[in-house]
Amino acid sequence: MAPPHVSDRIRELTRPTGEEDLLAVRYPSLRIHVPVLHAVVVVVILAVGLAVWAGCSARSGAGGDPAAAGDGGGGQLPSLELSAHPGDATTASPAATSEPTSVVVSVVGDVEQAGLVTLAPGARVADALAIARPGSGADINSLNQAQLLADGQQIVVGPPAPEGEPAPPTGGSFVVGDQPGGSPDVAPSAGAGVSGGLININTAGAEELKTLSGVGDVTAAAIVSFREEHGPFTAVEQLLEVSGIGPAKMAQLEGKVTV
Repeated sequence: MAPPHVSDRIRELTRPTGEEDLLAVRYPSLRIHVPVLHAVVVVVILAVGLAVWAGCSARSGAGGDPAAAGDGGGGQLPSLELSAHPGDATTASPAATSEPTSVVVSVVGDVEQAGLVTLAPGARVADALAIARPGSGADINSLNQAQLLADGQQIVVGPPAPEGEPAPPTGGSFVVGDQPGGSPDVAPSAGAGVSGGLININTAGAEELKTLSGVGDVTAAAIVSFREEHGPFTAVEQLLEVSGIGPAKMAQLEGKVTV
């Protein structure tokens, strides 16, 4: 028997078998139907909402983080460099250029309120006397009430000199300390702290106190500080209350000081 021809074999393989009908599948129709108009409205609403959200995010980022807005999100503030030529006033430290906020002076002697007085810069002797209130018999004419006060000065208000007589070394009123110009303003007499060969511990300055036997820089400063804080000495024996003065040093000072 002769073998089948190739064309016959192909025809036999491609002949319908009836199984093709079983492959026809019918899919169910969609139960949800969205009209085109509704779909367009939903898309528009979503686009508008996205635009609003993006705008709010941009505003909150710019207002809530100034550092990020200023440097493009790097999180660092731009550096500010100040340069000045040598000797320029801008290179001076704040402590060197700042003005004092107050002036503290000591008022002692014949006043109602002896002690430290705090005044504003530019105050004068008259301002300190108005606070200390000199006694009715105090000699305020010896004071230059228009003199500008510097921090650390002492105003000594004493009794007036008898009529027709020059002011005694321990009498009269004067200002001790550094003036605003830098020159010391001392008592009218060079021996203002000396009375009959004795040094008056109420009026003598630190330099004069250091001429006493056993009194150095520290002890002289302690004596001046004590009378500024507590007022004039009422007795020589009160020196024992000064820091650094004991019975031995007090024995050296007896007969050389007075009040």
